[in-house]
Amino acid sequence: MTIPTSSSSPDPEASSIHHPRALPLPGPTTTDTIVLRESVRAALRSSMLTYLVGAEIATSAEKAGLSPAEIEEAFGELHRCRLLTVFGYGGALVRVDLSRYGLLAGLPTAEPRAEEIRLALIAGLLALDSAGPQRWMDFRNLADRYGTESLVVEQLLTQLKDQHLIGFVPMYGGVLLARINPALRRQLP
Repeated sequence: MTIPTSSSSPDPEASSIHHPRALPLPGPTTTDTIVLRESVRAALRSSMLTYLVGAEIATSAEKAGLSPAEIEEAFGELHRCRLLTVFGYGGALVRVDLSRYGLLAGLPTAEPRAEEIRLALIAGLLALDSAGPQRWMDFRNLADRYGTESLVVEQLLTQLKDQHLIGFVPMYGGVLLARINPALRRQLP
């Protein structure tokens, strides 16, 4: 199944992890949410956003009670909204690539502690000496500290960077933290 890409894209700044059940769809359905959740779970299992096995995601969605037609429609809508990209051949779902925004939009349904992890990560960043030297932050160590997957930590840090709340240099397995914006403190309740 190959689904054409739409020309519009959701605004990653408009919807965030603060709205755990809201998806940037015209009318998110339970079906859309389940397919996105299963896509995020596949990404977390593989520690990658790309080259996810579409058939495995579809099977997981079927086990959650969806019909093949509902799954295909949800994949089409999620693709159109650029939360994921679907690749297929001859009507068969071959591969799914989850967008970074798709992972963040679906994370609260796949990881119920997503907001708690985000807040703990921010508190940890604020505890660092902002005037100190650059600091190496290892995704695996942070993930172990917060009881989650390294992909979650990587994407949450990238989201904070995109919001200009921190600055870092990405490196294999982690980041070299260069800057913490004082406005980061406003992210805490």
